[in-house]
Amino acid sequence: MTDERPNAWRHTIRGRTLIAAGLLALWATAIEARLVYLQVLRHDDILAMADRQQKRATRQAKSGAAPAKRKSKSSASRGGASNVHPKASGEERASKSPSSAARSPKPRTRR
Repeated sequence: MTDERPNAWRHTIRGRTLIAAGLLALWATAIEARLVYLQVLRHDDILAMADRQQKRATRQAKSGAAPAKRKSKSSASRGGASNVHPKASGEERASKSPSSAARSPKPRTRR
């Protein structure tokens, strides 16, 4: 089954390269089509959803309610990173704490 031509491998590589390029082009076309669908056809729906989410977040911030907790926890929230730095005593925290204006910025609103 071996081909006696000395450059037979070039034919194989060319065919595989064309298949890979075709699949890449198909993938890029699918991504671009999805972006056009979201940015052009669903723009109004997504804009309305973003406005609702912003209003909900603003209401929670004004009422003092904490945002809903996520179900999946990252490695930082599992307690592994809490042992990295020693906790400062009350005096050290008071001397290192920023001013109240820097700690609680006002939420931005879009106009």
